[in-house]
Amino acid sequence: AFLHSVSVLLIACPCALGLATPAAFSVGLYTGLKKGILIRSVRVIENISRVTHLVLDKTGTLTKGKPSLKEIHNFGSHSRHELLALLYGLEQGSVHPFAHAVLENCQTEGVKPILFENLKGSAGKGIEGVYEGHNYRVGNESFLTQNSITIPIKMESMGFFLARQKEVLAFFEFEDPARVGLASLRSFLQRTPIHTALLSGDRKSVVEAFSSQLPFRDVRGELTPENKREAVMGFKDAG
Repeated sequence: AFLHSVSVLLIACPCALGLATPAAFSVGLYTGLKKGILIRSVRVIENISRVTHLVLDKTGTLTKGKPSLKEIHNFGSHSRHELLALLYGLEQGSVHPFAHAVLENCQTEGVKPILFENLKGSAGKGIEGVYEGHNYRVGNESFLTQNSITIPIKMESMGFFLARQKEVLAFFEFEDPARVGLASLRSFLQRTPIHTALLSGDRKSVVEAFSSQLPFRDVRGELTPENKREAVMGFKDAG
């Protein structure tokens, strides 16, 4: 009886059935777009029922992605203006969210960037340049330690260090509010049977503190973009 019913529908309403699938896909794409989700292909919707892993970044995904400069921890004799000018000069070509926060803060305070020479960036780690014959570096703890720079104090907050030669001048602390809706994400993470992972370039203590109320099965911090790619490929290979 079911087969006969479907046959009648196919014969009587071929156009309606032919339009049903693309119409459903269009509604799905539009609904995702309204929620800030860009779905590039309808094949994604077709395959979503077979998803085995959910991997999320923190900054800009679970947070608003608009960090602001909270505090400058000064370890030397430089003034706030001098430290910001150095930081501005190193960060002005960067596309990292922190760099945008630095730019906005410096423009608000009327700080002009110092012009560095030989600027070089290391993805997910930091930037270095030369000013008046001195090497300056701004970046995370691993970026400084790999260049034989000793960190004077362990910082547990989100941010990065500024160093001249082998001396750490300051730590710039940032804050980035969480997005609205984390409660619904928490509920989803508690219910879902799929493997969930949070991958971030922020220091481990910051990522772990942020995820303490979100039951991810796998939480990793201090990752470079390449580390994240390797992690995703590892999940993919594991099935």
